Amino acid sequence: MTSIKSINTNYKKPIITTKNTGYAATGALILTATTAYCKNKTLRKSHKILGIISALLTLLHIGTVEYLHHKCKKL
Repeated sequence: MTSIKSINTNYKKPIITTKNTGYAATGALILTATTAYCKNKTLRKSHKILGIISALLTLLHIGTVEYLHHKCKKL
């Protein structure tokens, strides 16, 4: 007879996934666009900072997509 092995239920899902990074990059892009069209001067000052954050999150998203693409391609 064969014995049944228990399934490891302690598996934690990773936080950095393509879906999460894509949503973060899109959200930052929307915030950057709204600060560009806003007439409030205090919000307009944050446009440059939000643009940099948006670019970094987009690069993180592209990096995770490419990493997972090459990781799955090797299998």
